[in-house]
Amino acid sequence: MTLLQAVTQAEPNQDADELAGTVSARLAYLVRRAEGLGDATAASKLAVATLWLDACETASFLGDTRTARRALRQAASALVAAGNPFGTTLRAAFLVERGTGMFVLEDEGAVLRTEGAAQAWAVFNSEGRAQWTEGLARHTFLVNGAERIGRLGWTLDEMLSVTTASPEERHGLFAARLSEQYRAVRNAQRNAYLWRRQLAPVPLFDLELAVLIRHGLGDRWGEVQSRWVAERVADPQEREFMDAYLQAVAALIQSERGNGTNVLVEERLR
Repeated sequence: MTLLQAVTQAEPNQDADELAGTVSARLAYLVRRAEGLGDATAASKLAVATLWLDACETASFLGDTRTARRALRQAASALVAAGNPFGTTLRAAFLVERGTGMFVLEDEGAVLRTEGAAQAWAVFNSEGRAQWTEGLARHTFLVNGAERIGRLGWTLDEMLSVTTASPEERHGLFAARLSEQYRAVRNAQRNAYLWRRQLAPVPLFDLELAVLIRHGLGDRWGEVQSRWVAERVADPQEREFMDAYLQAVAALIQSERGNGTNVLVEERLR
């Protein structure tokens, strides 16, 4: 089941075809705009990356895996070219190359701090982790860990908890966050006119959350664990939404051509 199917089944009076048409048209616009925008400067690279990120999220909502994966690759490349560590983080989480795997942090005493939202994502890839570890040895990069990061509004400590907390705690963390996403969608559906035309701001899918889910729930073989959902949510429609969301995250995982599906994950013993 796709996210589109999950949210339209949750509100059967909505016109699913009209919503699908609106979202599909938005996706086509984002792809055309990203393809047509030049990338001569760092600023324009970030603009291109933003368009591809939006396209990836939109395609993930639709269940268009091919476009979502392409957009993710393009977004990661544009971010890396612009010097933004989120690009390397996307690659580490979803674009698995031969001989590498998803990078999951060990518990390092929760002492890592960063210098702003963009750098915060660097701790989720091996290159960034080495940089911050080296910085800590020189007593640099230590800033207030309570800074709210990205669209999720999490602190760095909260972000790192997806890899250092117990499985039970991580499951609860993501159950709560996905419940928030579900409630936001349901609230947006109350105004049918705005919802069908996608004029009301609502998180259809979020790549930042996808990265954290990938690190917090991904197993050694690249699968995203979802068995805990039914244990925590009583509403069957909310369970379907959560399952669809996790399936959309899993669909973004792609390995190097000819590398098979065995994805090794560096992780602490759980």
